[in-house]
Amino acid sequence: MSQENRSQSPLRIAFVLGLVLVIALVGIFFGGPGDDSSRAKVQSVPVEPKEVASLEAVSPPPQKRTQAEPLVKTPSLDDLKRKEARRERLKKKAKEKRDRSISRIASLGHNSYEAERIQKLWEAVEEKMRIERAQIKEELGPLAFSEMRAADRAILNDFFEDVSIEEYEAALYGAEKATTVRLGTVEGDSMAAELGLQQGDRLLSWCDLQGNCSPIFNLDDMSDLHRASQRNGTDQDPAIFVFEDSNGQVFNVEAPNQKNWNSSWTGHVE
Repeated sequence: MSQENRSQSPLRIAFVLGLVLVIALVGIFFGGPGDDSSRAKVQSVPVEPKEVASLEAVSPPPQKRTQAEPLVKTPSLDDLKRKEARRERLKKKAKEKRDRSISRIASLGHNSYEAERIQKLWEAVEEKMRIERAQIKEELGPLAFSEMRAADRAILNDFFEDVSIEEYEAALYGAEKATTVRLGTVEGDSMAAELGLQQGDRLLSWCDLQGNCSPIFNLDDMSDLHRASQRNGTDQDPAIFVFEDSNGQVFNVEAPNQKNWNSSWTGHVE
């Protein structure tokens, strides 16, 4: 080999090595056709954890399945039988009570048709009372006894005005309500004793001075000073009391202020 060729060999080797180095650097920075997959892998690596984190942030944690009992317990066959038996007992009891009421009304001289009609009228009165009481309880509470009692009295007064006295008494009697007021006690030196009243005398009615009378069936009638004048359109308070003694004799007592009689009164279901 000549001296010229030996001097050029190191230059050629350096040139070749530099060219290879340049090609390698270009491949690293710009990539070749075969580097797409590797670049995709490098780019996808940081994305996967972010997507998983975002899903974990919005997704609820998995819940463990438990063998919990249902919220509404299905009644057993025995429960259904007991409820049905109770329903039948209540229905039977209500029918027996109604039949007894009609029988009591009929015992006063009303035929079966009239007894049934009076019973239906009284059932309508009881339904009105039930509705009024429920409304009062809702508005004023369950302890509003005076308001409920006043409502019952107002409904009874309307019923008293709508039917005859005989029908009113029959309805009370059928419902086993008090229909009789008697003197309970009479003090020996009281005004009641001076008037000739005795224990057990029945108060039949009270009247005003014009003779307009209203029957007395229970103690509430005695506290209602307006009932005597309600039917007759007068404004006078009762002044004459009609009694029946133990022998069935009826007599009148004129005593406007019966509060001074010093006697007690008792209501009776007869």
